[in-house]
Amino acid sequence: MSKKIPLEQLILLNHELDRLPVRDIRRKDLVSQCANDFGVSPSTVYRQIKSVLEKKSTYRKDFHKPRACSEADMRRYCEVIAAMRLRAQNKKKHKISIPRCINLLETTGVYLENDLIILPKGVLKKSTINRYLSIWGLSDAALCVEPVITHFEAENSNECWQFDFTPSDLKKVKFISGNEKLLLALFVDDASGAVSGEYIITPGESAIAALSVLYT
Repeated sequence: MSKKIPLEQLILLNHELDRLPVRDIRRKDLVSQCANDFGVSPSTVYRQIKSVLEKKSTYRKDFHKPRACSEADMRRYCEVIAAMRLRAQNKKKHKISIPRCINLLETTGVYLENDLIILPKGVLKKSTINRYLSIWGLSDAALCVEPVITHFEAENSNECWQFDFTPSDLKKVKFISGNEKLLLALFVDDASGAVSGEYIITPGESAIAALSVLYT
């Protein structure tokens, strides 16, 4: 049984080998020196480096890559099926099944942007579609997630003003005509939080009324 080289020495040797080109003669010298230091053959050094430091992949090279058709076609089929299920949802939130979607694509096809998409028969299965819908974020759970709302926040003063018109119940003016109202216009600077306002007589809430308050 060959001697076991300490892991630290194997790591240091592997780092030194990685710094050198593949065909550099110094690589052989480093391995030979390590073999002499620990009383083993150079092939033992190579074998222990490979067994300890080189991890073998547990997946195929084409892992998560469709084999029934090209990746572009598979992605398009999945997007069409996800859209079909989303648009065919009833009031009870029941959706058309994936086998039914595949059958429709294989028989009648689906028009998308004036392009008829027809799926060759027997190419896709329910399990295949389910897997790639999940991988590419097209599953029911992913599509039902509400988008995150990002509220705007002003960084500088006068960049954003928030307006609010409130009918005045405390203050009454006798000379207001029938189609006009007395409103309390309040506006807040989004950056500094400064609040200001004034009473205004106007037929109703409008952008012109807000601008007249802001620029007076």
